[in-house]
Amino acid sequence: MKEEVSMSRHAPIASPAGSSAHPGRCAAFLLAAALTAACPIAGAATYVVDGSHPRAGDAGDGSEARPWKTLQHAAATAGPGDVVKVLPGTYPAPLKPARSGAAGAPLVFLGVPDGAVRPVIEGGDPAVDLRGRAHVRVEGFEIRGATGAGANLNDGDHLEIVRCEIRDTRGSGVVVQRGADCTVRECHIHHVGGTNIAAGGRTYRVTRCTFTRNDLHDNGVEDGIQIGCGDGCEMSWNWIHDIWAPAPSHTDGIQLHSDNRNYRIVGNVVHRVRSEGFMIGAEGNENGPDAAPLYEGNIMSDGGGVSFILSHDLRGATLRHNTVLWGHSQSVWIHNRSTGATVVGNLFQSPDGGCVVTDDSMAGLTLDWNLTAGQRGLVGPHGVRADPRLVDPRRPRSPTPPNARLRPGSPAIDAGPDGSDIGALEYPNVYVVDARHAGATDAYYGYGGLPFKTIARAVEVAEGGSTILIRGGVYRETVRPTRPDVAIRAADGETVVISGADLVAGWTRQGDAWTAPLAARPKAVLREGRPLTAFTYDAGAARLTVSGFDPRLHPVEVVVRPRGLDLSAAPTATVEGLRIVDTLEGPQGR
Repeated sequence: MKEEVSMSRHAPIASPAGSSAHPGRCAAFLLAAALTAACPIAGAATYVVDGSHPRAGDAGDGSEARPWKTLQHAAATAGPGDVVKVLPGTYPAPLKPARSGAAGAPLVFLGVPDGAVRPVIEGGDPAVDLRGRAHVRVEGFEIRGATGAGANLNDGDHLEIVRCEIRDTRGSGVVVQRGADCTVRECHIHHVGGTNIAAGGRTYRVTRCTFTRNDLHDNGVEDGIQIGCGDGCEMSWNWIHDIWAPAPSHTDGIQLHSDNRNYRIVGNVVHRVRSEGFMIGAEGNENGPDAAPLYEGNIMSDGGGVSFILSHDLRGATLRHNTVLWGHSQSVWIHNRSTGATVVGNLFQSPDGGCVVTDDSMAGLTLDWNLTAGQRGLVGPHGVRADPRLVDPRRPRSPTPPNARLRPGSPAIDAGPDGSDIGALEYPNVYVVDARHAGATDAYYGYGGLPFKTIARAVEVAEGGSTILIRGGVYRETVRPTRPDVAIRAADGETVVISGADLVAGWTRQGDAWTAPLAARPKAVLREGRPLTAFTYDAGAARLTVSGFDPRLHPVEVVVRPRGLDLSAAPTATVEGLRIVDTLEGPQGR
């Protein structure tokens, strides 16, 4: 049974690199801080690119009043510590910085949205070219139509692609063959001509690269994530699905080949891939005992082949607390001299059974406390062969993922090592809400790798004894617990802001003024979290007008909710770690 709040028994939630959580006064200020976080240095500046501004031109000073017109001029001019804010519009590729940022002072290219509308970088080979650069972050863009890769990070150091949508490219979504400390997080990468994220190679190495909280699907050739040679890389909390390129492509959810060491594959949700879910091999290279690969808390469903393959001299792998449903073959296959594996606490509901280990891979094997619904494969002396009693395992080939949570009375409960629950999901349930995750949706089940988008949905489905765990970010809703026996908590070390205000979007320039649709006369208007009194509202046209500043660069909100927390239905409910701001009834905290 679960005793602590975390998405994984051995991988507690931590704020991701570059996390924008900030204990500021208001949600709009938090949003602005989240998007522009960069340590200032002497001479660092903030520049604006706005191709549609009437006074835009590359001869200007890059200010809000005289913005630059092209990304190319901004990339040629900006340097360490600078932030380039790019407003909506379509900008020809490439985005290719002339220089790097610096440690503690990254060079940031920030796409500034207007509601759901973001700036677009179109074309190019690649569209975003960070080759040979260091300490650069590209955030908040739609990247499309590249004739090669969407973003190329080769030979890079401390490069970040954050909250971007990358689509309709002829090449891979993101490529980093050689590089160190590069990150791709909270990105939606789909309908690309190659691998969604391709790193390393048979001779090229990547070091300490992190790919996390992404939504990866529908590529034309290869895998969701592929790493050749790598050291200390992490693939965590990704939603990888519908990777179904036809033969001769060998499409896996995550594939590691050649020589990989000290990597972590944690909390991913993989559904509907044509070949293997996780294809892991050392490919005959020297991959010594220090490799220490970890696969934990992953959920794999409806793969066309084996869900986990460990092969080609891979040593010292640990598979613990994973859940596999409806693989075409056995759930785990360990072969080709892959010795020293530890396989504990996994749940296998596949027709062909559990873990199959060939004779050449038995040396140093630790295998126990696994559960399988099939008869084939090993489970260990304390293992279980039974129906795991999942909430909704669905049928094989279902287009929607199964609900792999345990029902009350499941034989997996308390049957794992040290009395833990078998499988990736513990009981009582922990439902994760993570609005920043690229795949967040209220349509599924609130897994860490496929979380809910709203707190309201988690409250709706949570049963007695459950925990709702909220990852950092701004949530524009009222938290209304309905049961006193459901705990609602912020994730450890992350700032969760519940805002009573909604952002105003859909702005249209009218001379020096700006106007946007607004259904009702506002009771209070904020600019960057501070009261704004200089506005007009036209009730007949249902439009709000402000002047003297660009409301896309200085976010405007209207306060609409009386409270951020409503305990009327469950006055004794446990609610911890939420910061409540900008409500009609004034400050609150919990």
